[in-house]
Amino acid sequence: MSSFRAARRVGSWVVNSWTGRACTAAIVWHQYDTHFKYARFNRNVRSIWAAVETLVDYKFLFARQRTAEELEALHERVAKRWYDVCCKNAGLYIKLGQQIATMNHILPPPYLKYFSELHDQAPSVSFEVVEGIFRREFKGKKPQDVFLEFEEMPIASASIAQVHRARLADGTPVAVKIQKPEIAVQLPWDLGCFHLLVFCFEKIFDLPMYWTVEPLCKVRAGMEIKFEEKEEDADNWHVDDENDDDGSGHDRNDDKGGGGGGGGGDA
Repeated sequence: MSSFRAARRVGSWVVNSWTGRACTAAIVWHQYDTHFKYARFNRNVRSIWAAVETLVDYKFLFARQRTAEELEALHERVAKRWYDVCCKNAGLYIKLGQQIATMNHILPPPYLKYFSELHDQAPSVSFEVVEGIFRREFKGKKPQDVFLEFEEMPIASASIAQVHRARLADGTPVAVKIQKPEIAVQLPWDLGCFHLLVFCFEKIFDLPMYWTVEPLCKVRAGMEIKFEEKEEDADNWHVDDENDDDGSGHDRNDDKGGGGGGGGGDA
């Protein structure tokens, strides 16, 4: 009986109080976002919280560091924090982290130490997911129905796409680029969050930072995600020659373009 009364009190609290309704709505939204929207909202909450902690570190605690060791520890803490965010969020965050790794001439050494590891952190999606993409794009067909041969294991995986070896019906070897399904859902939210954080950091720290938004977001990510507009006819799916210069599945020629839906684009 006591457990029944407790359950009734909780139910009454959820239904009759604004706090209970808000908590219930937050839990429902979190679960919906996690299981149906690839955590597009939750991942940006993680980023904003990391930004707030970084603001405290560099705006208020930075001046209190009296020795080089203390300053190095602060940089280490912030670099590790953002490295963890990039690893947990994946997708576009891996790509942005890789760009941070190239800024070793202006960032403290801990940033290079952590973010240089992101070049090997892009996970691949399972073959079941790849089959699901093919079924959507080819009206129920599997990769084996479209290609003479199709290797289940990808030969390369990057932040936005992964590459599989395959053979056309005439035996021609090709490399098929598959866009990871979560990217299209997460990208608008990730780019919006990045715009917001860079804008705020520029204003708070009085540093010229917002200029990085255009080349990083629109060129490095935005254009690469556009695997060519979807064609109504699935026969327009594009595949690239397997014999790329670097063997990574990247296009050798600018005129190759991208494939409808899941193929094409820069991995």
